[in-house]
Amino acid sequence: MFPDIFRSKRRQLFGYWNSQPAANPRKALRRRRVETAESDRFVERLMGLELTQAVYDRGAAFVDGVIERAGEDGLARLWESEKMLPSPPEIEAPGLWLARIDLPDPDDTTFGSPESVITTVVDVRDYVDRKREAMVAHASQIAESSFFLAMPPDAFAAGFGTEWFIRVGAEPGIAEHDLMTGL
Repeated sequence: MFPDIFRSKRRQLFGYWNSQPAANPRKALRRRRVETAESDRFVERLMGLELTQAVYDRGAAFVDGVIERAGEDGLARLWESEKMLPSPPEIEAPGLWLARIDLPDPDDTTFGSPESVITTVVDVRDYVDRKREAMVAHASQIAESSFFLAMPPDAFAAGFGTEWFIRVGAEPGIAEHDLMTGL
């Protein structure tokens, strides 16, 4: 799958590569090593931009991992902005990149619901250990090394110890602290 996507993007990304459909990326890498001036290769190495077979293979594994999890539409998000570029750890673990790009933008204030429509706030600190255990149990959705699971217990309790709800048909404003009230 990667070669098809790579062929569709390579001219845009690597103008020096042969644009023929049968072009082989490995041959292009070898040709580039021969045709690139030593001074250009030095600057690339200095800036960490050297394109080696190992870099190509890691990139291919990243692309395959993203497509496996999120399809080509997920991979297309890579080209949306420079904020979407994966970090080195994300290249090694595409799920981390997918998780990060789906996190809300901290500058975007449209995440969630306005406080004025919240009707119920429930203190769930007594159950926060179970919440952490549930997160750990769902390894396919959250990595063991995720930021949330790496939080110290007190920070995790502060972040996950309260639940907010909007009761359908209720007047806006916090009116209750127990979901079972009135049932």
